[in-house]
Amino acid sequence: MFRFLHLPLLLASLSLIAAPPARGEQDRRAAEQFFESKVRPIFVEHCHKCHAGEKHKANLRVDSLHTLLAGGDSGPAIVPGDPEHSLLVNVLSYSDDYVQMPPSKKLPEAQIALIRQWVKLGAAWPGAERAAAQRPARREFEISDADRAYWAFQPIVRPQPPQVKHAERVINPIDAFIEAALEAKGLEANAAAEPRELIRRATFDLTGLPPTFEEVAAFEGANSSTYETLIDELLARPQYGERWGRHWLDIVRFAQSNG
Repeated sequence: MFRFLHLPLLLASLSLIAAPPARGEQDRRAAEQFFESKVRPIFVEHCHKCHAGEKHKANLRVDSLHTLLAGGDSGPAIVPGDPEHSLLVNVLSYSDDYVQMPPSKKLPEAQIALIRQWVKLGAAWPGAERAAAQRPARREFEISDADRAYWAFQPIVRPQPPQVKHAERVINPIDAFIEAALEAKGLEANAAAEPRELIRRATFDLTGLPPTFEEVAAFEGANSSTYETLIDELLARPQYGERWGRHWLDIVRFAQSNG
């Protein structure tokens, strides 16, 4: 009799063991399978080169959920359930004017849609619950002592020109620093340029063009104080502005073409 009284309890226990997973558990497994089959391969192929393992540009790693949530220099990479406010989705969609990833080429729209859907579903990641307790705090931007010592951040001061052996070569205070550097390396300065060489160097440097015959002859017949006048005159020429304008247009690869 005792055995039969416990039979209903035994049957109920067996039914619980054999029961299929709850709906929530099924949804979680489906979401994780979606990530493993559709999303993780995209991360591995296109993102891990710069944002995984030992290399993580902008302090961002995409090889785990907790590093995505911690984010990098620009903040958390994803907001689970909210793809519209997830930085990762925005930069992959090229909707951010300043950061676009991958920088070489935009991902196909189908792959971006998969990542957007993954974030919308809650960004399921197998084993994320176990790693949540180890989630690192996001590192704030730090300025080191070496950063503070960088020359561009130092207050402007007028340094004392160094003492040099050949003081007769120092015409401008800058000359003293150049002469001191040459002496430190055991080098001798070249002889002063002749007037013809001097006007050619200055004119080529500032305008990109040679001086005319008349300009050379006039400079050769003038005294040495005319050099400052020559520099001022060259700087005032439109060719000086054209030379530097052309230089910077080359830097930005400007071209008047249909390409």
